Amino acid sequence: MIELNLSCPHGMNEKGMGRACGEDPVLVGDITKWVVAKAKWPVSVKISPNYGSPEILADAALKAGAKAVTLTNTMPSIQDPLPEGSPQFSVGQKDKFYSAGGGAGSILRPFALKKCSDVAKTVPIEILGSGGIISGDHALTFLQLGAGCVQVCSAV
Repeated sequence: MIELNLSCPHGMNEKGMGRACGEDPVLVGDITKWVVAKAKWPVSVKISPNYGSPEILADAALKAGAKAVTLTNTMPSIQDPLPEGSPQFSVGQKDKFYSAGGGAGSILRPFALKKCSDVAKTVPIEILGSGGIISGDHALTFLQLGAGCVQVCSAV
């Protein structure tokens, strides 16, 4: 399966990439169509947790030929600073600027579970559950809410 990551929070949003294209149902549909037309494998679209109506994006992906959606990706965040106030990871001159990235783990799981449930209730598409899975119980909850399988990264 090919997973289209149309929801990366640090994917050059200012250039219309990453989350910027993944929060527009028309672009999700267009990009999915382009890939499905050339792909030799099934396609899944990874949906952002930041978009208020994941079922709209999932439906756009389905209508464009996707076989599944991945719910969900990371959320834009900044990692906690070190005790003296400096960033753990920084960019820029003299290491003074914080670098935003994708937050995951336990903080993300309740949002991802809601997105999974919302899509499972309304769109007839396969769901790959993802977001903050740290234990078998977490994976089971995704399955109970409509996912057919899960991705594990947080636990790793």
